Amino acid sequence: MIKKLDQQLTALNSELTEIAFELKFEPICEFDMATAKEIPWEKLKSKGIYLVEIQNNSDHETFKEWVEEFQAEWEMEEYKWRFVPNLKKKRIKMHSELNEWIPIYIGKSRNIEKRIYEHIFIDLQRNTFALKLNCRENMHDKNFRLSVLK
Repeated sequence: MIKKLDQQLTALNSELTEIAFELKFEPICEFDMATAKEIPWEKLKSKGIYLVEIQNNSDHETFKEWVEEFQAEWEMEEYKWRFVPNLKKKRIKMHSELNEWIPIYIGKSRNIEKRIYEHIFIDLQRNTFALKLNCRENMHDKNFRLSVLK
């Protein structure tokens, strides 16, 4: 009985993996803090998964060097204990290529529009967990890309 169950679960896992690889995020826009109000909010009126990436504008030769600089900026003392995400070592280890766009956050929401607005504009003092990009002055010169999977 256990062997039969294991075979069925293995087959189901293979099928789900195939489906997952066919899913593609829909690019919505690129933005910085000066243009964040211009995000096409009407395209975000759905539930689903969203991806926030940051553009790599650095002269680093390796992904490790880029991560070290980004982590120093991202985890500055004034942002600690403010209900903001920190870098996850386990997830960083999954990446090694220094691409033009580097994922910094993936989330799911029943209301992507509202959730992305929080990630960008919610005040640093609020206890809602979010990126709080606009409150991070050291992120104002960065470019971000937003994609969704409805």
